[in-house]
Amino acid sequence: MNNPHVSHWSLFCWTLVAAALPLAAATTPARAGESGENAAPAQALLDRFADGDAAAGAALKARFPTPAAMEKALAAPRAYAASRNPAHAGKPWDEVLTIADAMAGTKTDLFVRLPKNYDAAKPWPVIISLHWLTGKGDMALKELDKFWTVDDFIVAAPSVQKGWWTDWPTCFALTGLSAVKRRYHVDTSRCFLMGISMGGFGAWNVGLRYPDRWAGVAPVMGGVSRIEYVGIQDRSRRRLLVNARNTPFYFLHGDRDPIVPVAFDRRTATQFQQWGYEHVYREVPGLAHEIPRDASLMRDMLEGVATWLRGRARNNDPREVRHFAFEPGSADNFWLRVEHETGGGAAVAKYTGANEIAVDVSRVRRVTVFFNRRLIDYAKPARITLNGHECFNAPVVPSVDALLDSWKRREDPALLYDAGVTFDTAPPTNDKKTPDGPRAGAPSPAGPPGAGGDF
Repeated sequence: MNNPHVSHWSLFCWTLVAAALPLAAATTPARAGESGENAAPAQALLDRFADGDAAAGAALKARFPTPAAMEKALAAPRAYAASRNPAHAGKPWDEVLTIADAMAGTKTDLFVRLPKNYDAAKPWPVIISLHWLTGKGDMALKELDKFWTVDDFIVAAPSVQKGWWTDWPTCFALTGLSAVKRRYHVDTSRCFLMGISMGGFGAWNVGLRYPDRWAGVAPVMGGVSRIEYVGIQDRSRRRLLVNARNTPFYFLHGDRDPIVPVAFDRRTATQFQQWGYEHVYREVPGLAHEIPRDASLMRDMLEGVATWLRGRARNNDPREVRHFAFEPGSADNFWLRVEHETGGGAAVAKYTGANEIAVDVSRVRRVTVFFNRRLIDYAKPARITLNGHECFNAPVVPSVDALLDSWKRREDPALLYDAGVTFDTAPPTNDKKTPDGPRAGAPSPAGPPGAGGDF
């Protein structure tokens, strides 16, 4: 179909790649199974590219010019740190890495605890733990060490340094995850985010803006927005809850909390229940905003979280994605990208049959649907409708640029997309209605939350 609103990914993707914000992380050793002379340059190029080096991206394209070669390079194993740093013997952490937030221009320590039987030959689940106000990453691990008997996760705890946990693309929660994935053998389908108090707010906001990074999120004594302290609902941030369609939350609050009102989490639990979203909400009778003096209660609370985390793995190929975005940098959710208008925009995308995708949008300027061979049959045309109008019906073409774009945003070999189609939702000038694409901001049909109307 010749549609002026549709452009193949290969025509514009490199612009998006070059413009994407960098993620700063720790330096990494060479890939496993190859000499440093052969492996290090390729892995170093990948890390530099993920950190925002456009020249590294060009070098990767020259070295791996086909999608098959590039995908193999992106999925290749690397040499992971195999032992603990003896300088930290006897402490609740095994290594201290330095990570950076490029947008804030700050650096911090990332305290990493490894399982006692950590073996770099196999992948491990990881937990990024965000501490409370006035705390630090080392304090978070010290408290966990008192009560947490679980020893089958890598746990990494950054320090906020000053202010509040941020949630932009180079925030410490995300750069910390990147640093751990580069240094240790991580099961990228089993990455989790948790936080307490201020860290609970951070876990909600990072988890909802970047839901495809996590197999689960566990905020404790937190909330979606501090604006709600004044008694009004923060509608923009509450709309982010729709993004949890494929990312379950386990959240916990004391019913006597005088600092962070329990009403914050009660309201969220009600919304999740109404939408049928997978979640666990645990309200602890008599608990204030504190670490319980009853050590057995604290152990019970943490063991409940750990048991829930232990049984989880991310669904890497969801058949439906819902995403609301109102800030730059958080437009992606699995195979869907939403570029919104001022004030935010939402999209619901769903596979309705083999190679058939229905996309409904509201207040969205542009939407991209990404593909890989697990999602569609490349030998057949892909058919996409946008707000009920067919706007694409043709084969999709794999490209190196699409692969690099998905790697840059996540550094995750389990979420690689080698093709994509983008739709501008605005029609041609003076065209009030076209069969090929609705007017930008057109309301979507009645259906699941996130693609039109209030919720």
